[in-house]
Amino acid sequence: MAYAQDICYENEHKNYVQNNLVADQFPRDFSIVSSNLFQTSGKTSRVEKIAFEIVRGIHEGRLVPGQRLVEAVLTAELDTSRGPLREALRLLSAAGLVDLVPNRGAMIRKMSKEEILHRLQLVDVMGAIALRDYVPSSVEKNRLKPLIEETAGSGEAVLQPIMNFYGQIARSNDNTTLAEMLARLNICHFSRHILQVLKIDPAEFWEDFRAAAHAILEGNHDDALQKHSTWVNKVITCAA
Repeated sequence: MAYAQDICYENEHKNYVQNNLVADQFPRDFSIVSSNLFQTSGKTSRVEKIAFEIVRGIHEGRLVPGQRLVEAVLTAELDTSRGPLREALRLLSAAGLVDLVPNRGAMIRKMSKEEILHRLQLVDVMGAIALRDYVPSSVEKNRLKPLIEETAGSGEAVLQPIMNFYGQIARSNDNTTLAEMLARLNICHFSRHILQVLKIDPAEFWEDFRAAAHAILEGNHDDALQKHSTWVNKVITCAA
């Protein structure tokens, strides 16, 4: 079974990765949240580019929780050697995205229902902190509105634009610590996995998030905080 999954993985991802990973340029269409996962500075290294490409695979649902990452396949796809790949996997392990299992290799992290609920409780608290201090400018309103609208057609990926929204607000508040903490919850990248584990339809909560987002852009902090708490706790309550 594992061998069949590895062959499927290779056939599905080889062309995608070779066409999208450029040796001297980091992909610009990447998630806002991803930039806070690693403590990097200056020009992106080869190891970081490999790590980011794996993160993007998780983010887009091409790499799924519990899936084994086969070194032979990845080195061929990413045109790299085992050394940089293993460094990238250690980086991803430190970020909580990959598990390094003795005698089994690397696997995409798989969160339990209890762990997911604990992280959502943190979203409730940290999201409220971001909203409480936020005063949007006209430029930032234009930047954030597409993230709000993106939630309507995102399906199981709906937590990606939602977490990007909170991360952007935290950075606008010059609260880089909060932005990094939100990123390290990894809710953005595991959106599909989280909703599948919790067995929740995005339609049950995304309108409440949109109401919170529109309220904060209109400067109505009290309403924004109330709607924010409503959508997060609706997810937690439905899953409990």
